[in-house]
Order: sequence, then C-alpha cells, then structure tokens
Amino acid sequence: MRTAVVILNWNTENFLRDFLPGLIHSVSRVDGAEVVVADNASTDGSMDVMQNMFPDIQVIRFEKNLGFTGGYNEAFRILSEEQQKQQKQQKLQTQQKPLIHQKPLSVISTPNHTGKTTCTHETQTTNCKSEAKTGSPEYFLLINSDIEVRNGWLEPLIEWMDTHPECGACAPKLHSWHQKEMFEYAGAAGGYIDKYGYPFCRGRIMSDIEEDRGQYDTPAEVFWATGACLLVRSSVYAALGGLDNRFFAHMEEIDLCWRMKLEGYTVNIVPSSCVWHVGGGTLPSSSPMKLFLNYRNNLLMLSNNLAKTFAVEALNASALHESGAGTPVLAETPGKDRTNDKDKPNVRNRTPHKDILIEAAYQGIRKANKRILARMILDGMSAAVYIITFQWNSMMAVAKAHKQYRKMRRHTDAAMIAEYLGRVTTNKSQYPDSEKNNIKGKPHTIKPDITGIYPKWIILQSFIRKNKLPEIIRNWEMNI
Repeated sequence: MRTAVVILNWNTENFLRDFLPGLIHSVSRVDGAEVVVADNASTDGSMDVMQNMFPDIQVIRFEKNLGFTGGYNEAFRILSEEQQKQQKQQKLQTQQKPLIHQKPLSVISTPNHTGKTTCTHETQTTNCKSEAKTGSPEYFLLINSDIEVRNGWLEPLIEWMDTHPECGACAPKLHSWHQKEMFEYAGAAGGYIDKYGYPFCRGRIMSDIEEDRGQYDTPAEVFWATGACLLVRSSVYAALGGLDNRFFAHMEEIDLCWRMKLEGYTVNIVPSSCVWHVGGGTLPSSSPMKLFLNYRNNLLMLSNNLAKTFAVEALNASALHESGAGTPVLAETPGKDRTNDKDKPNVRNRTPHKDILIEAAYQGIRKANKRILARMILDGMSAAVYIITFQWNSMMAVAKAHKQYRKMRRHTDAAMIAEYLGRVTTNKSQYPDSEKNNIKGKPHTIKPDITGIYPKWIILQSFIRKNKLPEIIRNWEMNI
C-alpha cells in the first residue's frame, strides 16, 4: 500500500452506505491506494454496514472513542506497523517460494503502550505483493465519511505530492454537498488565520460563502487545509508526532499545518481535485461541545506555534538589521577546515550567534504571550455577548475552554526555541527523507516561510469591509 485512504468513523452508518461505494470505486483506479475504515467505538450500525456491505474493506476498531486526533494517530500507527510486518514476511517468502494468499479474515488485538488492548484489527489480504517501498505507506489521506467523491479526485493530489517534495500536505477544493457549486464552510479553497488565530478560508470568510466561479483554480500555497480531506506525507506526519492528541477534535489540522510550515514544508491546494462535503456529520454547529473545543483548541494551537513563529520573525529582523544587506549574521562553527574553500564563505558551517538565537527566542515568547492574552480578552468579549443574549451554554463553553487551556498548555522554553532556530537556520532537517527528495536535482532544504497570517482582526474587518473583504483578501494573498 503506497497511499492509505482512511475514514475515521463515529456513528455515521448512513454516510458509509451513501458515500463509501463511490470512494472505494474511485480509489480502486489508483495504483497502490487502498481504503481503510477506522471506527471510534460506534454504537450505531456502522460495523454491521461494514460487515454486510463492505466485507473486503480493512477495518480498524477501537474500544473507545479516541477523537479525531487519537483515532487517526492510532490508525496510522497500526497501518505502518502492519505494512512493516508484511514486508518482512514477503522478504522471507521471496527467498523461498512466492505464495499467493487466499482471503482469510484475521482478527488481531492490538495493545497500547500500557499493555492493554485498545482495538481490534480486522483485515483481508489478497496476495503477498506490496506496492510500498518503505516501511509504511508513503501517503496518508484523512477523509470524512460525509464526503462524496468522483472518479479522478485522488490522482491530482498524489501527483502533486510526487512532484513537490517540499509539500507536507495538500488538499482538494471543498464544495458543499447541498449546493454543489458553492464552497463548503469547513475548508473551501484552503485557509489562513488572522493575527489573533481566527481561521478563515479562500471562498469562506466568517459565515459568508462564495460560489466557485474559478477564482481559486490556480494551485496555491495556503496556511492550512481542511482535515475533512487532507493528503499528508507520512514521513513528515510521523516526524511531527502526528496530530496533537490534546485537541481531541477541531483545529487539529490547522495546528498540524502550522507545525509543518515551521519546519519549512508547504501546505497546498490542488484545485484540479474537488470533493463535496455534507458537514456537521459529527457535531452540529450549534453544539456547546463544538464551541468549547474550538475556543480551547485555538488557544492550544497559538501556544504550540506562536512563540516559534515570532522568534523566526525576530531572528530575520535581527539578521537584516545587523548585516544591512538582507543576509543573516553568521559566525563560523569552530573546528571546521576551510583550507579548500579560501575564496568562498563557508555558509554551510556557519550558524547565527547563540546570543542572537536566545534573544530571538525570548522576543518570540514575550510577543506570543501578549498575543495570546489579547485573544483571551477577545474570547471574554464573546462570552459577554453570550450573557447579554442569554446564551448560557455558550458562555459556559468559553469559560470551560479557558480553564482547560490553562491546565493543558505546555511551558514554552527559550532554550528549546533557540535550538529550533539554530537547526532551521542551518538547513538541517530533522526528517530523514528530506535530503533524498529533490526538485530538478536540487536537494530540498529547510527554510521556514511562515506566511499566511492576516495582519488584522478578521472579525472586525468582516463588519467594516464585508462586501469588499474577499477582494481585499485576494489582493493581500498576492503580496505575501
């Protein structure tokens, strides 16, 4: 298996009936791609539907609801380990006599790190041959059960990843299933965030949704792409530790995309691919639980990424100021032999001064703390509006979100951020395959380019410049 197309299901048996046949048919046309259904302990008839209607599809069953984050992380871990085992078996078999397996149904209990069984893994295999060349699938595709696809949607995404090794994740355009020519709220044509972390999309700003008139038909780098249908490079996903399990659900894909960009990878929209999303399949938009997750996870996302982002900006500003020529101030790494390179600066063996890295890290932390405080004040204003309008459950959701955030946030350490800055500024990727991937013979190097954060408050702009805002955003997008 080269591309694992994974649906994470939770009590959506009707969507499985309606949309899984089309997904299976379209994926079957793509060499090395397979559909897998991971189930988050559904209590409806989802597993009966899988057993009766789709007995040949691999199913991973969890004993409890692990959420969007935990479910996908565990499913991808299982698939990677399973493929590694299969490849070891295939290697032994090819040394003896090739065998063609029939279709036995195997049931495997998979223990977690505590030694307790967390899921049951059901799979059917057709033969001993594997298309994958590595220990795990090269690509993982996250896709919701309420997505309708048509033939030819997957190929452009895989082709984009194959030809753009700097890309960590890509996604199709997301249309509404209810209004086929309209963009869909959850992702539209890719997204950005504003200075306070509020997300918005190309094709959807706040609740205003555009019709797709071809205005976003050029492939584009964006800040984030929706997890409703997202193709990720498995090596990058694994190196980043996957989705942040603290999130459970909502905002986790924006956080993942942001972390990819901090490591120098891009996130892209491939408009030649398009899918149709029903939306609200798990939690309705009016749910207090959904509101709680959005408020809490937005703060967790800012806590994860803002300090590094501001530190990179501070380092770049310091470099430009000190050099006066737009190049970073570098110091030679001691002990490096430059006898064969007398006429050229030894850029590869030079790093920014440690004191500059530390200062940039502290600047990033200070600025991030101020920005997060401002965001929490804005959340408080939202809670006040909920009180005035007698939306007590919504007000309590905001209060609970802030309380949980304070408990769950991680301490931001200046030394760790300085280490990160030192690594990325010397183009030393933590990813093992970054050097072997190349574009036209040029090795892919790490250079964070964290563009896509709108410098104004998008909510205020939506009131002041409502009718002109899509055009304003497109003009801003062209200049970043």
